[in-house]
Amino acid sequence: ITVRSIVDRFLEHSRLYYFENACQPDVFVASADWMPRNLYGRIEIAFPILNGVLGERIVQEIWRNTFGDTVKTRILEANGEYRRLTPPNPSASGRSQYEFMRLAMERKPAHSEPAVSLKTGQPAKYPKVKLAPKPRG
Repeated sequence: ITVRSIVDRFLEHSRLYYFENACQPDVFVASADWMPRNLYGRIEIAFPILNGVLGERIVQEIWRNTFGDTVKTRILEANGEYRRLTPPNPSASGRSQYEFMRLAMERKPAHSEPAVSLKTGQPAKYPKVKLAPKPRG
């Protein structure tokens, strides 16, 4: 197990768990860090992402960008101290939170469409969202 810490502009972070068995990925999202203070004093949840398209997007956009961060990542050593990650090629360094901001600014979800309020007939506050079909049975 490798523990990586990324402290950057935003304090919040994703809580993703990725497992693979026989080339079958399983992606889970959780509501909190799995630490005693979170698990024993509150109710927390972790749930699987069953939609394969959404799971792949999480892996490609969040997981890979997080693990590609070579600017703000620190690795926990066996002695309990953190060591700053040294990128093999400083000119090709990546900063995950900058990449997340870029993705958020450039993308309008292809699966959303303007929604109309059933009560007023006016544009709704939030877009109507259609889920993609499940790719695996």
